[in-house]
Amino acid sequence: MKRSSSGCLAVGLAETCYLWTDSTGQVDTLQSQRNRDDHISSCAFSVDGTKVAVGTLSGLCTIYDVTPGSGYMGKLFSCQQSYPVCAISWNRQGVVSLGDRSGKILNYNGKNSIGQWIQTFGGAHTDRVVGLRWCPQGRLLASGGNDNRVFLWEIGRSSPKLELAGHSAAVRAIAWCPWQYNLLATGGGLDDRCIRFWNTDTGTCVKKVHTGSQVCAVLWSKSYRELISAQYRDENQLILWSYPSMEQVGTMPGHKERPIHMALSPDGQTVVTAASDENLKFWKCFPIKPGQKLLEPPGKLVTADDPLTNSLR
Repeated sequence: MKRSSSGCLAVGLAETCYLWTDSTGQVDTLQSQRNRDDHISSCAFSVDGTKVAVGTLSGLCTIYDVTPGSGYMGKLFSCQQSYPVCAISWNRQGVVSLGDRSGKILNYNGKNSIGQWIQTFGGAHTDRVVGLRWCPQGRLLASGGNDNRVFLWEIGRSSPKLELAGHSAAVRAIAWCPWQYNLLATGGGLDDRCIRFWNTDTGTCVKKVHTGSQVCAVLWSKSYRELISAQYRDENQLILWSYPSMEQVGTMPGHKERPIHMALSPDGQTVVTAASDENLKFWKCFPIKPGQKLLEPPGKLVTADDPLTNSLR
C-alpha cells in the first residue's frame, strides 16, 4: 500500500492492484495478473503522484501514468526482473528503485516511457531487500534486508556509501525525517524489536529504543517532532512517540492482524494503515491547529538544475 501526494491510495491485494481516490471514494483496478498465484508484492507512487510502480512475485514491474484529474491510467513501460520485486521507492528526480529477493537493487529512469536502466546496486545484501526509501533530497537511498543489514547508496557509486550496523533482525521499517534530512529511523523485526536513529552523514546511531515487539513500519510527522510505529504484538497496535525523548505519546490498537504498511495524507494529519487482516484504517494522528505550519527542513530540496535531474531528462 502506498499513498500519492494527491491523496490517492494504491493497494495490492492478491493478484490485483487497486487505486482508491480519497476525494471521491472511487476504486479503480490498475493491474490484475492473469496468473492468480502471481501476487502483487509491492507498489509505490512517484514523488509528484503522477506515476505508480507495481511489482509482482514473478519479477515484473510495470509503471503507470496516473496523473491526477486526467482520468487516464496508462501503462508507460514494464521491466522484467529475475526475482520477485520486494520493495519499490522513487526519488525526487524520477529514479525508480526496485529491491528484489536476491538482495539486488535495480534503478531505472522512471521519468519517460522508455524505462532506461541506470545502475544496479549489488554485492551488499545477502538476502531479500524488504525496506527501501529515498531521502527527501533524492541523493541517498536507504535499504533494509532480511539479512538484518541497512545500507546507504548513491547513484554512480558501485558500493554502499555506508553500512548502518546494529539490528539483529530483518529491517523492513525505514523512514527519513522530513524536517532533518540527515536523520533516518529504522525498525527491526522480532529478534530485535528496536527503533534506531542514525546520523546519515557519519553512520552513527544517535539513539535506540527497545519497543518490546516487532517493528513493522515507521512514519514521521511533518507537523510535530513525533513519529509513529506499527508494532506486531497481541494488540497489533500503533505507538506514537515524541522525538528525541522517545516517550510514548499514545497507543492505538485496532487491527486483528499484523499492521504492515503506513502512509501519510498530503496534509500531514492522517495516517492510513494496512494489515494482514485486509483492512485499511485511517487515524487522525497529527491534527494541525489553526495557523500552524509544517516543520521546515534546514536545507533546500534538489531543484531542476541539479546534475542528477538533468542527466535523467
